[in-house]
Amino acid sequence: MVKGKINDPIAQKAFDLWTALNSADKWLALAPGTPEGILTAYRDAIGKLAAEPEFLQQGEKISEGFAPMSARDVETVVETLVDAPSAAVDYTKAMMRRQGVRIQ
Repeated sequence: MVKGKINDPIAQKAFDLWTALNSADKWLALAPGTPEGILTAYRDAIGKLAAEPEFLQQGEKISEGFAPMSARDVETVVETLVDAPSAAVDYTKAMMRRQGVRIQ
């Protein structure tokens, strides 16, 4: 709903940070340099698991609105979190403080 409505680049980065923080509840990562065969096996297994109705039902019990994410989507979230400029982090903290959230 806010796409294209944030004109301040830092505010946009802060919004991207907030969105990323809220979109990745729990995730799994393998160590850098993991061989491609192992990476493929994990991704295939997780893809099959993500299609299982029982898994989805259990996920919904743990986290409302549970929806498995693709490997690329997780990578995008992690990149957004890692690449967030300090000004966007500060902007987000200030916004949270204005809403009454106690944050350092």
